[in-house]
Amino acid sequence: MTEPLVSIIIPTYNQAAFLKECLDSVRAQTYTSWEAIVVNNFSDDNTIAVVSGFNDPRIRLINFRNHGIIAASRNQAIQAARGHYIAFLDSDDIWFKEKLQNQIKAFSGDSSLMMVCSNGYWYNNATRLKRRIYRTVTNNRISFRKQLWSNRIVNSTVIIKKLLVDKIGLLDENPLMAGCEDYDYWLRVLQEQNDSVLVLARPQVLIREHGSNISNLFYGTANTLSDRVLRVYKKYETSDPVFIAKASRRMYAIMIKISLYRGIVSLGQVLRMKDISIGYKIDIVVRYFLRRAIYGAHA
Repeated sequence: MTEPLVSIIIPTYNQAAFLKECLDSVRAQTYTSWEAIVVNNFSDDNTIAVVSGFNDPRIRLINFRNHGIIAASRNQAIQAARGHYIAFLDSDDIWFKEKLQNQIKAFSGDSSLMMVCSNGYWYNNATRLKRRIYRTVTNNRISFRKQLWSNRIVNSTVIIKKLLVDKIGLLDENPLMAGCEDYDYWLRVLQEQNDSVLVLARPQVLIREHGSNISNLFYGTANTLSDRVLRVYKKYETSDPVFIAKASRRMYAIMIKISLYRGIVSLGQVLRMKDISIGYKIDIVVRYFLRRAIYGAHA
């Protein structure tokens, strides 16, 4: 019996140093029926040479300018995919060798599943240390409400049935959704078929931590990742308005706590300055908290 083909979607930009290790982990999979589609956003490094250096017909390269919208790269690969399943993998992450095998086994054991993901490890590239992303130690199903309350899905662990992708469509390419387009997509999956996502507790991937992670790029700017999550909530507010209002209030509270924490750290630095008078330091502190009280988290 022929094993179903898995199409692995790998967008990349100037990450040749990581990409080779990423593709090595794909080629090391114990499950061998796969194709890898690398979507290169016209990188300035040797990305093309890295891909061609494998000389593996299962690895395809698409050169596509995404104008900073990673969802557009993923959508290009989805449209080129030939597999029965779609798997997502960021070019700086690493799969464990039995990752695909374990997830395909989960699908074969339960026809109601539309998507299987897993826990993972945060992996510090500099120190080689790793730590578990979620503390859960048992496999569990995700409902629409659970996912709405808190994202429990790691992008580089996801495998989803292509028939469902065909049904719900492609990822949202709106620039205002950047950094949250995957979160929005998992909600669309669960809105289409609730409780159809399984999270394997055993980590199947290393998520590499470094300075250019997408969450780092958006976090802390005027349009923070939290703002984008709230924008996702707006898309679903008619489906469960009471619960979404509750989740939104929680997100606002998180935004305020983060803002206050960062403000206090910055104020601590101000207070330690030697060339500013104590009166001026007090004035800065008072003005800071007044702005927060009047204008909110982004004042």
